[in-house]
Amino acid sequence: MTVVEERFAWFPGPVPDGLRVAQVYGWLFDDHGRVLIQRTPE
Repeated sequence: MTVVEERFAWFPGPVPDGLRVAQVYGWLFDDHGRVLIQRTPE
Protein backbone atom coordinates (compact mmCIF):
# COMPACT_ATOMS: atom_id res chain seq x y z
CA MET A 1 0.00 0.00 0.00
CA THR A 2 1.22 3.51 -0.86
CA VAL A 3 0.38 6.40 1.45
CA VAL A 4 0.23 9.86 -0.14
CA GLU A 5 0.24 12.98 1.99
CA GLU A 6 -2.15 15.70 0.79
CA ARG A 7 -1.61 19.37 1.66
CA PHE A 8 -4.36 21.97 1.56
CA ALA A 9 -5.39 25.33 2.94
CA TRP A 10 -8.68 25.71 4.77
CA PHE A 11 -10.63 28.96 4.46
CA PRO A 12 -13.70 28.93 6.77
CA GLY A 13 -15.52 31.61 4.76
CA PRO A 14 -15.90 32.78 1.18
CA VAL A 15 -12.97 32.28 -1.19
CA PRO A 16 -10.57 35.23 -0.74
CA ASP A 17 -10.44 37.73 -3.64
CA GLY A 18 -7.84 36.77 -6.22
CA LEU A 19 -7.60 33.13 -5.09
CA ARG A 20 -8.15 30.82 -8.06
CA VAL A 21 -10.01 27.60 -7.14
CA ALA A 22 -8.45 24.75 -9.14
CA GLN A 23 -10.00 21.73 -7.40
CA VAL A 24 -12.47 20.92 -4.66
CA TYR A 25 -12.59 17.54 -2.97
CA GLY A 26 -13.32 15.93 0.36
CA TRP A 27 -14.69 12.95 2.25
CA LEU A 28 -18.30 13.40 3.36
CA PHE A 29 -19.51 10.99 6.06
CA ASP A 30 -23.02 10.68 7.46
CA ASP A 31 -24.02 9.59 10.99
CA HIS A 32 -23.94 5.91 9.90
CA GLY A 33 -20.37 6.02 8.53
CA ARG A 34 -21.44 6.01 4.87
CA VAL A 35 -19.35 8.04 2.42
CA LEU A 36 -20.65 10.27 -0.40
CA ILE A 37 -18.77 9.75 -3.67
CA GLN A 38 -19.34 12.05 -6.63
CA ARG A 39 -18.00 11.14 -10.06
CA THR A 40 -17.61 13.98 -12.54
CA PRO A 41 -17.60 13.43 -16.32
CA GLU A 42 -14.17 13.32 -17.93
